[in-house]
Amino acid sequence: MRAADVVYQALFDVSPFLPVVILAALIMGAVYSVRRWAPNVWLRLEATIPDGTDDTVAHVLLALPSVIAGAAFGAASSGADPMRSALGAIAGALAPVFHHFLRALPIEYQGPVRDAVWKAWRDAHGRR
Repeated sequence: MRAADVVYQALFDVSPFLPVVILAALIMGAVYSVRRWAPNVWLRLEATIPDGTDDTVAHVLLALPSVIAGAAFGAASSGADPMRSALGAIAGALAPVFHHFLRALPIEYQGPVRDAVWKAWRDAHGRR
């Protein structure tokens, strides 16, 4: 049995949702790291979204890297088992939710791109 299978099964035995929650947190951490330590990479991704795009659509488009990462990890760790691949995609889609959850907590978390950088970019592109 592969190490990924052992870890997955141990987490699944605790709760069927635990592997998905942990994967979502790890993916959110990876995206956070890019946004925190390489904000220009994220700003370039955001710049691909046409001006005037609805905020909801823009958020969905910006969630795609997380969804792709979740699906890829799910497929790779499962030997392409469809159920685990689907769970990986769901975990990827949930990763941005961790960001919004953390922003709602009364802690010092403003997201990875500091407000000044975000506001300057947003003002330059006419977004709100």
